[in-house]
Amino acid sequence: MKRIIEGKTYNTDTATQIFKLERTVPRSDWRWHDTALYQTRGGVFFLAGEGGPLSMWAGMDKFGATDGEGIKPLTEEEVQPSLKRREKLT
Repeated sequence: MKRIIEGKTYNTDTATQIFKLERTVPRSDWRWHDTALYQTRGGVFFLAGEGGPLSMWAGMDKFGATDGEGIKPLTEEEVQPSLKRREKLT
């Protein structure tokens, strides 16, 4: 997945996947999502994923909420708690 957000390019094919969140509900549940944390070659972190109509990745059409996908840039401060928790687990 590739997106340009505020003039910066985020591409899951060229970034390094740091970790993936495990899905806790089946895809038939409207809350399902597949989300991963990535880091670009330049050190920028972002979330990328897809999910159901009640997930953070929900889309909209003329009938309402739908499955969707997207990329969300993150600051280093937003990422640090997750990285610290991950270090404790490994």
